[in-house]
Amino acid sequence: MAKRKSARPSRPPAAATADADVEADTDVKSAEEQVAAAREQLQAAEALLEQVREEAVERVAWLKSKTTGELLDTSLEFVRKHPGLGVMAAASVGYCLGRLFRR
Repeated sequence: MAKRKSARPSRPPAAATADADVEADTDVKSAEEQVAAAREQLQAAEALLEQVREEAVERVAWLKSKTTGELLDTSLEFVRKHPGLGVMAAASVGYCLGRLFRR
């Protein structure tokens, strides 16, 4: 005669369920820690974004307050103080304009 299977599923041993509960608690704590770390990083990024925005607003206001001649004088003064950087900037701008108008 064939053995009949019971309709009730077999239960895992008590130790296995306890291990699963501990593992689930560990996973939850790890997820909470990751969320807290992500929240801190987001707050730091928001603070940095605010700082950059304020600096950009100040620079735009400074540029609006200057005339073209004053901006040219400021640029020439910068090139006199940092000639290497001035040459590199001019070469970069020339390269970009050359690529732009090449076609």
